[in-house]
This record gives sequence, C-alpha cells and structure tokens, in this order.
Amino acid sequence: MKSTSTIGRGLSWLAAVLLGGFLSAPCSAGLVHQYRLDGDFADDFGGPALVPAGGVLSATDYAFAANEGLSLSGALTDPTNYSVEILFSFSRLDGYRKILDFKNLSSDGGFYNLGTSLNFYPLTSGPAGSFVADVAARVVLTRNGVTGTVVGYVDGAQQFAFLDGGGGAVFSEPDNLMHFFVDDFNTGQSEASGGAVDLIRLYDAPLSDVEVVQLGDPVDVPEPASAGLAAVVAGLVLPLSRRMGRR
Repeated sequence: MKSTSTIGRGLSWLAAVLLGGFLSAPCSAGLVHQYRLDGDFADDFGGPALVPAGGVLSATDYAFAANEGLSLSGALTDPTNYSVEILFSFSRLDGYRKILDFKNLSSDGGFYNLGTSLNFYPLTSGPAGSFVADVAARVVLTRNGVTGTVVGYVDGAQQFAFLDGGGGAVFSEPDNLMHFFVDDFNTGQSEASGGAVDLIRLYDAPLSDVEVVQLGDPVDVPEPASAGLAAVVAGLVLPLSRRMGRR
C-alpha cells in the first residue's frame, strides 16, 4: 500500500501533424490528437483510435467502472516530450486513483488522484481541494524532453512540477502505449475509480502555464486541403468537359 506522505477524423496522419500547430492556436505546442468520445473512440485527426476495456460509450462521454478504462498506442512520436489533456471525473476520491499509466501496468508509479489532490507517485503531490467527486476537472500533464521537467495542472492551475530524472513520466512501452484510468494492481489492491471522461487531447510538446489556462472546447477540424483542392479542380474540369462534348 502506498504511503500518502510520498509524494494522454478523416485527416491523414501526416496532415494531422502539419495542421496541429494551426488548430491548437494560441498554443505553441501542436495539437496532434483529439478524442471527443461523443459516440465513438476515433481521433478527429485520423490517428489511432482509443481502445476501451469495458465501460459504456454514449453520445456525450465514456463512463467506466473501477479498472475499466482506455488504452492508446502509436499516438506520440516522442514519448519524452508531450502534453496530455484529460477532461474527466472520478466517483471515488479516497486514497490513490490511477489517471494515467506509462509502463503497461507493470509499475506502481504513475499519474494519480490522491484524495482531492493531483499526484505523481512516488515523487510529488499537489495541494488538497483540487477535485470534487463526480465533477469534471480538466487535468493536464506536460513533460519537457530537453529538461526532463514534468508539470501537472488541474483546471488551469499548476499543482506540481518536478525533474523526471528516472523517466517515470516517459512512455517506455512499444508504440508508446498508454493506459487511462486502469490500475496496475502491484500493491495487491485496486487503486482505481469509476467515473466518466469527455475529452482527451495530446500535444507534441509541453504546454506553457498560459496555454493551459487558455484550453477550452474541442477544436473543429477543417476540411482537408486535398479535398478542397479536388473540389476546385472538379469545378474547373466539369465545365470544360461539357464544352468539349458539344463540339
């Protein structure tokens, strides 16, 4: 048992990466994946889909019981340099409740809720009072691949920051596999909670404090440039073909 004192749709993959910086404005980090969870598990940018382990998907969110959750692989090109944004609620806030796992459920370390605080076990914890049961919170975790700095936020407010010299916040499994809301059971008990998640977004770099505050509703994905070009070409070719047909 842990000691409470010790203290994450039609565009191609390439198009998603190229357009990410524009779609995430005013963020300097590029938004590369967006999961609305409003009837399916698909990425708005055409990347890999989330994979559920139980739970119930509705038109508005994904609801999960304890140790039901989501996994995602092949989503990050650099497992050391990223931001994960999750809009979710937990029904239980007593003790540790797993938010995000980095080591394919092989380690007890990771990103947790601890009581009403944000926690990265076993390194640090934020102040109490950041969570309310069954009330959605916007949680963000960033990691800088150059400095190793990890920062956690709840609803725009920074909760903790630490140097990740041991790589605890690095996705070290093949395809940078990540698990959401599922516990590893290494303590011999389940440190998970039921809840619901409305939105998951991934960025290709750490967001700044200001950028985290500015996060809001899902961004709309514009029509792919290739589709727009095809429409223009069709508009030019069709009249020409008709004229040629009348000759």
